[in-house]
Amino acid sequence: MFAVDSAEARRAVYEAVEAFNAQADPGKAIVPDDDTPLLNPEGQVIDSLGFAFLIVTIEQVVLDSMNREVVLFDDSLMDLDLGSPDNPFLSLGSLVSYLSKKLT
Repeated sequence: MFAVDSAEARRAVYEAVEAFNAQADPGKAIVPDDDTPLLNPEGQVIDSLGFAFLIVTIEQVVLDSMNREVVLFDDSLMDLDLGSPDNPFLSLGSLVSYLSKKLT
Protein backbone atom coordinates (compact mmCIF):
# COMPACT_ATOMS: atom_id res chain seq x y z
CA MET A 1 0.00 0.00 0.00
CA PHE A 2 1.06 3.54 -0.52
CA ALA A 3 -0.08 6.68 1.23
CA VAL A 4 -2.33 9.15 -0.50
CA ASP A 5 -2.01 12.76 0.53
CA SER A 6 -5.03 14.92 1.20
CA ALA A 7 -4.55 16.85 -2.06
CA GLU A 8 -5.01 13.63 -4.06
CA ALA A 9 -8.06 12.69 -1.99
CA ARG A 10 -9.49 16.20 -2.45
CA ARG A 11 -8.94 16.00 -6.20
CA ALA A 12 -10.83 12.67 -6.36
CA VAL A 13 -13.76 14.01 -4.32
CA TYR A 14 -13.98 17.21 -6.31
CA GLU A 15 -13.79 15.34 -9.63
CA ALA A 16 -16.75 13.27 -8.45
CA VAL A 17 -18.58 16.45 -7.40
CA GLU A 18 -18.04 17.80 -10.90
CA ALA A 19 -19.55 14.61 -12.38
CA PHE A 20 -22.46 14.85 -9.92
CA ASN A 21 -23.11 18.47 -10.85
CA ALA A 22 -23.03 17.63 -14.57
CA GLN A 23 -26.05 15.35 -14.14
CA ALA A 24 -27.84 17.16 -11.28
CA ASP A 25 -31.14 18.94 -11.68
CA PRO A 26 -30.92 22.74 -11.72
CA GLY A 27 -30.54 24.06 -8.19
CA LYS A 28 -29.35 20.68 -6.86
CA ALA A 29 -25.64 21.12 -7.60
CA ILE A 30 -23.08 20.63 -4.84
CA VAL A 31 -21.01 23.74 -4.13
CA PRO A 32 -17.38 22.58 -4.43
CA ASP A 33 -16.16 23.78 -1.04
CA ASP A 34 -14.87 21.83 1.97
CA ASP A 35 -17.57 23.41 4.17
CA THR A 36 -20.45 22.28 1.94
CA PRO A 37 -22.71 20.01 4.01
CA LEU A 38 -23.61 16.60 2.60
CA LEU A 39 -25.41 14.34 5.06
CA ASN A 40 -26.10 16.07 8.32
CA PRO A 41 -29.23 17.03 10.23
CA GLU A 42 -28.91 20.77 9.63
CA GLY A 43 -27.97 21.14 5.99
CA GLN A 44 -28.38 18.01 3.93
CA VAL A 45 -27.58 18.94 0.36
CA ILE A 46 -28.19 15.69 -1.50
CA ASP A 47 -30.79 12.95 -1.31
CA SER A 48 -29.99 9.26 -0.91
CA LEU A 49 -29.80 8.61 -4.65
CA GLY A 50 -27.46 11.55 -5.12
CA PHE A 51 -25.36 10.39 -2.18
CA ALA A 52 -25.05 6.89 -3.67
CA PHE A 53 -24.06 8.38 -7.04
CA LEU A 54 -21.41 10.58 -5.41
CA ILE A 55 -19.90 7.72 -3.37
CA VAL A 56 -19.78 5.31 -6.31
CA THR A 57 -18.29 8.04 -8.50
CA ILE A 58 -15.56 8.79 -5.94
CA GLU A 59 -14.73 5.08 -5.73
CA GLN A 60 -14.51 4.93 -9.54
CA VAL A 61 -12.33 8.06 -9.75
CA VAL A 62 -9.94 6.53 -7.20
CA LEU A 63 -9.81 3.29 -9.16
CA ASP A 64 -9.25 5.07 -12.48
CA SER A 65 -6.74 7.67 -11.31
CA MET A 66 -4.88 5.85 -8.51
CA ASN A 67 -5.45 2.23 -9.50
CA ARG A 68 -6.75 1.61 -5.97
CA GLU A 69 -9.98 0.04 -4.81
CA VAL A 70 -11.75 1.74 -1.94
CA VAL A 71 -15.13 1.18 -0.29
CA LEU A 72 -16.42 4.35 1.32
CA PHE A 73 -19.72 3.11 2.71
CA ASP A 74 -19.58 -0.30 4.36
CA ASP A 75 -21.47 -2.22 7.04
CA SER A 76 -19.69 -0.33 9.82
CA LEU A 77 -21.53 2.82 8.76
CA MET A 78 -25.05 1.37 8.50
CA ASP A 79 -26.12 2.83 11.86
CA LEU A 80 -24.38 6.14 11.28
CA ASP A 81 -25.58 9.02 13.45
CA LEU A 82 -25.75 11.94 11.02
CA GLY A 83 -25.27 14.41 13.87
CA SER A 84 -22.14 12.72 15.20
CA PRO A 85 -18.87 14.60 14.80
CA ASP A 86 -17.47 11.26 13.58
CA ASN A 87 -19.81 11.27 10.57
CA PRO A 88 -17.41 11.20 7.60
CA PHE A 89 -20.16 12.53 5.35
CA LEU A 90 -20.96 15.74 7.25
CA SER A 91 -19.29 17.89 4.61
CA LEU A 92 -17.05 17.67 1.59
CA GLY A 93 -14.09 18.41 3.87
CA SER A 94 -14.88 15.51 6.21
CA LEU A 95 -15.36 13.25 3.17
CA VAL A 96 -11.91 14.27 1.85
CA SER A 97 -10.36 13.46 5.25
CA TYR A 98 -12.18 10.12 5.40
CA LEU A 99 -11.07 9.17 1.89
CA SER A 100 -7.49 10.12 2.69
CA LYS A 101 -7.56 7.87 5.79
CA LYS A 102 -9.13 4.99 3.86
CA LEU A 103 -6.32 5.18 1.29
CA THR A 104 -3.49 5.32 3.82
